[in-house]
Amino acid sequence: MKEKLGVNQPRFEQKTRQEPMPKDGIRPAPPLATKKKDIIKGLCIVVDFSDEQSYYTLPELDSMMNGKNFTSYGLNGSVYQYFNDVSGGVVEFNNVIYGIFRAPKTFAEYDAMSMGVGVREILQLALESMDKEGFDFSTLSHDSSGYIRSITLLYPGSPSSGMWYHQYWHNGFKADGVQSNTYCTSDANMSLRRLCHENGHQLFHWPDMYQYRSGICGTIGSFDLMASGGDDYNPVPPNPYFMLKEGWATATEVNNYTGTITDTANDLHFYKYTNPLNPKEYYLFNAVQNTGRSEYLPDEGLSIWKIIENGNNQSDGSWMVRLIHADNGCNYNGMCWKPGLNTEYSDTSVPGAKWEEGIILSNIKTGLRCWNVSAPGAVITYQFNNYVCPPSPVETYVKLASGKLEKNNIIGVCLGSDDFTLSPLPNTSTGWTWLETDIYRLNVDTISKSREVPVSGTKEVYYQDIRSITAYFEAPNGCFYRADYTINYRTSPQATAFVETENSDWIQKPTVRVCAGGLCNLRAEV
Repeated sequence: MKEKLGVNQPRFEQKTRQEPMPKDGIRPAPPLATKKKDIIKGLCIVVDFSDEQSYYTLPELDSMMNGKNFTSYGLNGSVYQYFNDVSGGVVEFNNVIYGIFRAPKTFAEYDAMSMGVGVREILQLALESMDKEGFDFSTLSHDSSGYIRSITLLYPGSPSSGMWYHQYWHNGFKADGVQSNTYCTSDANMSLRRLCHENGHQLFHWPDMYQYRSGICGTIGSFDLMASGGDDYNPVPPNPYFMLKEGWATATEVNNYTGTITDTANDLHFYKYTNPLNPKEYYLFNAVQNTGRSEYLPDEGLSIWKIIENGNNQSDGSWMVRLIHADNGCNYNGMCWKPGLNTEYSDTSVPGAKWEEGIILSNIKTGLRCWNVSAPGAVITYQFNNYVCPPSPVETYVKLASGKLEKNNIIGVCLGSDDFTLSPLPNTSTGWTWLETDIYRLNVDTISKSREVPVSGTKEVYYQDIRSITAYFEAPNGCFYRADYTINYRTSPQATAFVETENSDWIQKPTVRVCAGGLCNLRAEV
């Protein structure tokens, strides 16, 4: 048995929705999801092998999955308790326990197979065995398409290849109007971290937040269940973005705010500073303390997270979730802002705040200043002094070949059509930068510094790969604004010609001869 300090401490502060502070310029952020009760009935299959047997009994493993006040073996609660705690009571994840199912081959044989092949073979056999015994699979939680929401396999052994723990899909079993779909695996030991991590994939579709490549500095580490995850017996919560995305937490916008924030550590309320040029990019501020579910965070104080919702933590470009390191290094013990390390985060601090556009346009500033961070504790304070730009003066117009202006930013054009010009306002010749970007902004081309950009309707090769064109305008006051144009180019389809004359109904005919003074009607159909 592994002894643990703090097992009987409160696991997670369950704080009700925090109302906005009575200050000008601070308001609740729009929720990323609606908070609603999520009651999940999953299936947990316990497996063993002739060469590997489970050290723990089925009742013990049942308690590890479903216990309501389980603290044996040094665990800070069960899997049920973990998700109930970090969701603020929203998630109730219970599992039907089946087993112990003896697999027909040895663990060594399954482990020698390709990744996951043996697991899916075992899963199919176990589900068929349950079906023969009369289990009603429709009692498990499933979606509107009949896919079972959660199947977990626990097994002993030390995998090196095919039986390595993972989350994947298996659609090979149907019964009682439902079907297998996602599943995850973990070791049949008294350990929560891997079980909760794999179920984070399975239940909520959270991606891995650790990097698959080695040698990358500035990673999240044990600040997130979906990265290193913290302690085996008391894993840390998921990152703030995932909790907001599930509707478990709330946030307060501070873009317009100058004043002091009083932040309760480890609660389910964060402070959000959003990129005015891109609402899917923002910073989250969250006080953390080494207690309860956060006991094994590598540091405590003010954590600052950079979120780009359409990013990817495995890419070389924009990460979805990044934890800003207060020490500007790779040390996990230097991640939080506090006296003696770093107490300010702004455009001019080190490390410095930066929007993605700032990588390309060096003059762009965030306007963020978070400073005067107090010492770690149950409650910490810090100040914001954020610069707010006036509303955008930019309007999107298109100038047609005729010279007519149309207010529009989505243009559908057939190849071979007339040229047109992207012509945004204000009508000033300076301050403009036009960029072509792809979805993750890995490939960025500066295509113009003029206010107007001509577009040809005849040059297919130039436009066939374009996803969007963005105009950035730097106003005289130093504020940046953006206007997005989307050009949907398509090849003109071959049309069928029809003609109607005074003496005939509509007939398909590509050419027609009409006598002087005669009348005809023409139409084309695609």
